[in-house]
Amino acid sequence: FPKRYANSPILHNLILSLNLVDTLNVLKNKDNISWCSGNRSSRIDYALLSPLLFSKLKSAQYLPEPSSDHRIIELLFHHASSPNKFYLPKWILHEPEFSCSLNSNL
Repeated sequence: FPKRYANSPILHNLILSLNLVDTLNVLKNKDNISWCSGNRSSRIDYALLSPLLFSKLKSAQYLPEPSSDHRIIELLFHHASSPNKFYLPKWILHEPEFSCSLNSNL
C-alpha cells in the first residue's frame, strides 16, 4: 500500500487480520489504476476475497471503460455444477413441524 495515504496502514492491517487476499495485486494486474480525477489517479478500489473464494477465481480485471471516476472490477469465478439436484418432497411442505420451523426462521 502506498505510504502517502494516512489510512493505508489501517487497511493493510485489516486485510492481514481478516486473512483477505488483495486479488488484483496477487494476480499482478499491470493496469491497477482504478480512480482518476483530472491529472490525479490512484488505486483506491480493491477486490478483497477470502482464501477459499480466491481459490475459485478464474480471472480479475478492471473494465477498460470507466462508469464514473472509478473503474469497475470484474471478477469471474469457476462454477462447479452439482451432479445431483436437490429436491424437496412436496409432502414435507404440509408437515406442521416443518412449516412452523420454516416460518420462524424466515
